[in-house]
Amino acid sequence: MQALTEGQPKPDWDHVKSVVLSDAADAPIEAHFFVEKGNVGRAGEAYVYLEHKGRLYELGDVAASYGLDEVAVELLKPPYTSGVNDVRIIAGLGTSFTTWHLIGYDEADGKLLTWQVIGRPRLLDLDGDGLTELVAVFEGVHNNPPDLAIFRSTNEQLEVSNMNSQSGRTGIPYTRLMLENDQPVIQAGDFLTDTSVHYRYVKGILIQLP
Repeated sequence: MQALTEGQPKPDWDHVKSVVLSDAADAPIEAHFFVEKGNVGRAGEAYVYLEHKGRLYELGDVAASYGLDEVAVELLKPPYTSGVNDVRIIAGLGTSFTTWHLIGYDEADGKLLTWQVIGRPRLLDLDGDGLTELVAVFEGVHNNPPDLAIFRSTNEQLEVSNMNSQSGRTGIPYTRLMLENDQPVIQAGDFLTDTSVHYRYVKGILIQLP
């Protein structure tokens, strides 16, 4: 995780829109989107600054040249309480083609935080225990296969497992999050060998299904 620092957009940039990420009465957080002046089609980079307690914090380019219209905002409601001190993860910003920026807020010291993750964040009860897990889902695009990241808090540290890179599978591995009988199931496979297995997530462990 990285703490955001204060910054200001360039004077000649155009402010296109603003999105409220957190409407907490004591500390609302709003994202302001900018493009370079004259960028009528809103192609190319899209720059985001977060406003919090009257100050602006620089998140940077969230479009990676794909354009502002490709940028989506995923609000996490309720915010994901990571178990790491007083950090709450409130939203994610990104595109279908790029990594996403998670936005967090450290209530203890008032800092805004960010992480880069593989895809769109979602809140799900993966193992049916009544507790919500945070995952990041990448649907796959071009030559990049679908992937899944699962977050969990361990010893006051927020850890993330990227399924493809940590699977040890060779070839062209992929991971999909699916629903079977309204229950989340993780499909892990290989496009090269056309094989796959299915897992359930139980208390931080993947259990292979028959």
